[in-house]
Amino acid sequence: MKRSYSPSSRELVPDGFSPIVLQPGQTVRFDFEIKRAGLLHVRLGGASPAWERIRYAYTSDDRLFPSLYKGFEDEAWLSGRFPSYVRMRPFGTLSQFVSRGDGVYVLEDDLTVLRYLEIDNRSDEPLEILELWLVYTAAPYKTVGGFECDDELINDCWAMGVYTTEICSQPSKYTQRELIGPFSDYVIWDGVRRDKDIWGGDLRPASLTALYAFDRPEIVKNTLELLLSIQHAEGEEKGIIPGSGAYGQIFYEWTMWTVVNLWEYVLLTGDVGYLRENANRLIEVVAWMNKRMDRDGLISGLNSWMYSIDARGKISGLALAQKAAWDALHRLFALLDHPLRHFCQEQAERTKRSILAQFSVAGTPLLTMLPAGTKQRDRFAIDGNLWAILHDVADPPRAAAILQEVQERFWTERGSINVVPVFEESEDGAWWWEVLPKEAAVWRHNDTIWPYMSAYEALASFHAGQTDRGLEVMRRIGASHLNQGHRTYWEMMNRDGSLPVGNHGDTLSLSHAWGGSSSYGLQAYVAGIRPLEPGFASFSAKPALGGLKWMKAEVPTPHGIIEVEAERNPAGQIKGFVRHPQSIRCETGAGMEIVRRRP
Repeated sequence: MKRSYSPSSRELVPDGFSPIVLQPGQTVRFDFEIKRAGLLHVRLGGASPAWERIRYAYTSDDRLFPSLYKGFEDEAWLSGRFPSYVRMRPFGTLSQFVSRGDGVYVLEDDLTVLRYLEIDNRSDEPLEILELWLVYTAAPYKTVGGFECDDELINDCWAMGVYTTEICSQPSKYTQRELIGPFSDYVIWDGVRRDKDIWGGDLRPASLTALYAFDRPEIVKNTLELLLSIQHAEGEEKGIIPGSGAYGQIFYEWTMWTVVNLWEYVLLTGDVGYLRENANRLIEVVAWMNKRMDRDGLISGLNSWMYSIDARGKISGLALAQKAAWDALHRLFALLDHPLRHFCQEQAERTKRSILAQFSVAGTPLLTMLPAGTKQRDRFAIDGNLWAILHDVADPPRAAAILQEVQERFWTERGSINVVPVFEESEDGAWWWEVLPKEAAVWRHNDTIWPYMSAYEALASFHAGQTDRGLEVMRRIGASHLNQGHRTYWEMMNRDGSLPVGNHGDTLSLSHAWGGSSSYGLQAYVAGIRPLEPGFASFSAKPALGGLKWMKAEVPTPHGIIEVEAERNPAGQIKGFVRHPQSIRCETGAGMEIVRRRP
């Protein structure tokens, strides 16, 4: 069964490497064949002041080298607008290498992410490069979950989502600000080169991928704990869970997605003990949400999930995250047999009613981005509409209609854009982020496709029973990466599928774990393997193949591996089997045989 793009060794050498003497004026490029993350080591000849004039640059796409070299002349081109990202700039001089003794140096003494490395000798002395290797630092977990079917592109998409999550699972000590968690030495970042930080809303989809793929769930628990442990204990935002681990930035949606993430962690692992440890934190979250709600039961935001849209107030995406959080809190408190479960259930229903009342507009099934009629014209954002399907705000007929209209209005050959109609200053006022020039903010939102939302679109399609549509979404966004030689999901891409580099610089991130949750979707929806009780004490396995001829899947659980195989016979019927540990119970559909595996 297809697994991941994990390396077979923890020490990696560039393809075809041999010692070289780099003469003045020469440039050499090394290729690791696929993007890898780790500590880059090099053994060089004797150190020299000339190293100040020997440049290096690294990237996962060789088309970016011109932009990187421009950074030597104008550092703000790539990093100056983002002070926290300066540390991660992918260029410098050999004088920045840190000696480890015996002629061995480590690049910047920090974690590096690259496929290609160039060294450009602009000095008047030769440079002897004796050895070059990268120590792979991703969490040393085994990929024991799996998915395979008769469509090789879908198989590659599954492997890419898992590898993106793997390469973003790194030692916590390399986070922008060192984070030490109690359950693991590793955390899941969302941006292994640039961000090097935990983001609450981004962690949620990455956690689903990790829990369905890896043999050890403690990295999810550890990363969650690092967010939960910095909950505000006082002040105006008492009870809020910050959105980022290193800097404690506040995004209301990210608080809510962290609560959802905790529910899904407990559901998939059965770790009710950890839930009990967090009961008081959850009570504080409820108090914060209750304080922030208006008379309609909605929370007004400070910003949006895109961060740079000035959409203060009620936002459909935030309202849907709020609905998801109330649902999660209801389920979590129900496990604890806590009376707050009733209040949370009531608030979930109240939030649903308010969403439908305030973000619906005549003539379309789509929810508006802001309450209907609050701007010169209504705008529709993809996030709230997909989440309305996934969190059962839209009933089945409306869910189908939303997906149809998204396809008609948002789709491109590469994936779906984020907002319709696009932003225009004359219509929307000063909505761009002050740190970015206007043209950067316009480009970032109007002309780009986000794998984060593409993954949610695939999941929403599966959830609505449209397997073939979900697979097509995965094919479009997956092929856009794979055909350009990439095996990790990017933070975003241009509308035409090209690299996310604007005229204003900023290469953004080319390995972002937020985009990989469609891999989980293949196992949870196409194979149909989903828990009915915490820890998979009981589960369903009801494959939905769509146009696929056959599929195989494996999912790790606290009890052991669940295996499902299914195929469509000549009569069009689904036939197959579910093999699972004897200690758990399975619900499945017609044509599926249950095989209980003894310990």
